[in-house]
Amino acid sequence: MEWDTAYKLVRINKAARNIFAYTTDELQGADWEKVLPPLERNHVTGVFASLQSDHQQRQSINLNLTKGGSEIMCEWHNHALTNAEGDRIAIYSHVYDITDNLENKRQLEGLVDRLPGIVYRHQNEPGWPLAFVKGSCVELTGYTSEELADEVLLAEEIIHPDDRTYVQTETEQSLAEHQSYNLTYRIRMKSGVTKWIWECGGKVTLSNGDSVLEGFLISVDTVDLDRLSQFS
Repeated sequence: MEWDTAYKLVRINKAARNIFAYTTDELQGADWEKVLPPLERNHVTGVFASLQSDHQQRQSINLNLTKGGSEIMCEWHNHALTNAEGDRIAIYSHVYDITDNLENKRQLEGLVDRLPGIVYRHQNEPGWPLAFVKGSCVELTGYTSEELADEVLLAEEIIHPDDRTYVQTETEQSLAEHQSYNLTYRIRMKSGVTKWIWECGGKVTLSNGDSVLEGFLISVDTVDLDRLSQFS
């Protein structure tokens, strides 16, 4: 999408027309507020103003309006076009409808929060520092998700000292064989209480090429291990 210096639409491509359900004629020359709910206008004004001042690219995620009045969540990538004197002469925007992605994420997070266990991601390095943890953290370990992610080392502070070698050996062997791991061992809760848990996890390669370990922890007091083993 191309906007002039008065924030009126000059050009719109097919993808944007499909997102907002307008024809080219309906949007040609329209003010940018046509696709914005009132509560988002101050925010977007600030985004456009920053392009006015430094000509850098700006990303924005905000609500937008379709022709039918439906609110959708869009991700915008905006940058200014300037002339030889450095004056802004146009703004180009790439827009993506991320409504479904956000809804799927909310549903997944809601599901994880209701699970009787923990999903995690941690680096495959000494101490197994947790990069992401969510679920029934306090119920399972006595620690909050923030404490687990920021302050606690899984291998050194939670896994029972007598089980650490077993967990480390079994995990490394499974990873070397390119298999998931399925373990039952003891942890020490924040209160000092010992609890038996079942863990299933494996190595995942991220889009940037880094490898991490992702998995699920659950108290064996609440599950049938024979049934869980089929998911390993």
